[in-house]
Amino acid sequence: MCKIMVFNNLKTKNQNYSTLLFYPAKNYDFPLSKYWLTLAILSISLSGFFAFFITIARTPHIYELLNDPDFFKKALAIHVNLGFLMWLSCFIVSVFYLISPINQKKTLPFYISISGIILVSIPSLFLEGKAILSNYIPMIDHPVFFIGIFLFTAGIFLALFDKNLLLNYNQNTILPPNAITWIKASAISFIIAFESGLFSYLWTPKSFEIKNYYEILFWASGHIFVFAIEALKISLWFTILYILFPENKFFKNNKYIKLLGILYTILPLFSLFIFRFDTFSNEFREFYTQIMRWGIFPFTSLILIGIIFQLFKYQIVYNFKFDSMIHKSFLWSIYLSMFMTILGYVLGAMIRIPNTMVPGHYHASIGAITLILMTFSIILLDYFKFPIKSLMEKYKIFSYQPIIYAIGQSIFAIGFGLAGINGQGRKLFAKDQEIRGILDYLGLGFVGLGGIIAIFAGILFVSIAIYCLKYSLSKKTNVLIIKFTNSIKEVPYGK
Repeated sequence: MCKIMVFNNLKTKNQNYSTLLFYPAKNYDFPLSKYWLTLAILSISLSGFFAFFITIARTPHIYELLNDPDFFKKALAIHVNLGFLMWLSCFIVSVFYLISPINQKKTLPFYISISGIILVSIPSLFLEGKAILSNYIPMIDHPVFFIGIFLFTAGIFLALFDKNLLLNYNQNTILPPNAITWIKASAISFIIAFESGLFSYLWTPKSFEIKNYYEILFWASGHIFVFAIEALKISLWFTILYILFPENKFFKNNKYIKLLGILYTILPLFSLFIFRFDTFSNEFREFYTQIMRWGIFPFTSLILIGIIFQLFKYQIVYNFKFDSMIHKSFLWSIYLSMFMTILGYVLGAMIRIPNTMVPGHYHASIGAITLILMTFSIILLDYFKFPIKSLMEKYKIFSYQPIIYAIGQSIFAIGFGLAGINGQGRKLFAKDQEIRGILDYLGLGFVGLGGIIAIFAGILFVSIAIYCLKYSLSKKTNVLIIKFTNSIKEVPYGK
């Protein structure tokens, strides 16, 4: 007889679902997590604004109306930093401060990182410096942009270098033990990435040609940062699956999953010893290429296999019973995130030369992470008592936001992959790119279509955030009005 486990956590004892999706009306406060989540959403929102220009610059015929590739390259540099470095880093910190509700007063790093985001996003498009499209951290060759990047990453480093790294599982957190192990692995990886960046800055000669200089400067820290965001994704996979299916012990607390999380940090730690090589040497570059290739893929693959086995073993894949489309959408986010992870592996394995296959691999891999972060953002906004449920029930399209994003981003990545088969140049925009055949038309057309769908999903996500911000501001305004009204006392006539 086939073993069937029915998961029905949505009506747990003492939970009130009149206003919330998952959690009881009484929950624990995580103000630092809320602040960093707000900053993360601000970053991805600004990134989406700049993504609009990037999509135009790649779409056949439309880009011909615009004639300034340098403008688009600056927009790309800002877009990647906001949507990659800043969005993902802020989210690491937000989840990191969910480990315990008792350590929520460290606000200085938050303001340091805000100053960095302002410097990178506001004046940078109008700076005279040239856009340098180096890997991982594209730069605008101007001191203001460089200082902005440093301030932002320094704030993240200070936030993660914290006693939360030493805290054990707390029953008051919404993170299961599996997720806590992996978010700590993410935090440690970021700390190592920051230190690697400092070493690279100190030991890399500035006599290099500017493009090669920035490429080498961020080569080590960029590769280790990928360890951090991959661990973040795995942490949220387990958190969301545990929220949906708390009876499954594999999703909550499995010693093998935690052991994998501990082993995952060994290669990033070991990487600090590589600085005995010159940063501009072939050995240095090859080391970080191989460490990312063999240090991430095996661990993520084992996690994927374990999750898929559990989903089929207990017939969750085709037997889940949720009353709400919102909960089904969250489970589909897990499925689609895993699909995009595998798509990223496939496109990455097909890379032979630097062409659009590279951004195809990149956008599939980062899309898998961003998808799960968007989904968890909705869960966190719900946990922080924003009226997410009423918005989603009134406008059903918001329930499908993660799925729409996944579809758009997948088409976007596949389009880049198709164009890459024909050797389409990787970092060409507007009049610089050349359409040479049907695969270029099809691939870049997919890029435009997928980009528009993904941007639409991004607009839905930003709309959710604005709705929550408006609710928060109106609530605080009402509180101030009540306090002001209560402070007014009757004064007798004549006094």
